[in-house]
Amino acid sequence: MRWLEIAVAVLGVAVLMVSTFGSSRVFRAGSATKAAHVAEEQEWEALRHEGARAVAQILALARPGFRLVTWRGGSPNMAAAELLITFTDSDGEHHRVTLRTFIDQELLANFSGGRPLPIVYAKSPTALRVAVDRDRTQLEIPSSIDA
Repeated sequence: MRWLEIAVAVLGVAVLMVSTFGSSRVFRAGSATKAAHVAEEQEWEALRHEGARAVAQILALARPGFRLVTWRGGSPNMAAAELLITFTDSDGEHHRVTLRTFIDQELLANFSGGRPLPIVYAKSPTALRVAVDRDRTQLEIPSSIDA
């Protein structure tokens, strides 16, 4: 009888450790996704006045695997989204880029494939920086940065 109590206690500790480890992985993954999506808005702030403007074509909209939704910019329904876009820069060079941003869930349908998307970008010899141009877009993307 004593060995059964020990086995149940060991099993309980093992289940507790697995659930703690699993939940911490989910939290870290959500934090990393949130940081990557907030970075796009910060990129827009940096490019807003100095970047070149263009109109991209949305190829596809995807959501992260665990469909992160958070309260941002006065909206409780800001969904993490990944936009695959293509555009031609001022030099005539074609680019295909994935933008990670937060979009209000009610507006996700407005970002479907084939639709135009105003962007702002900057090219350097080492990298291409691209962000949604929130000054020109007719589809509102509320702020995702905490006030």
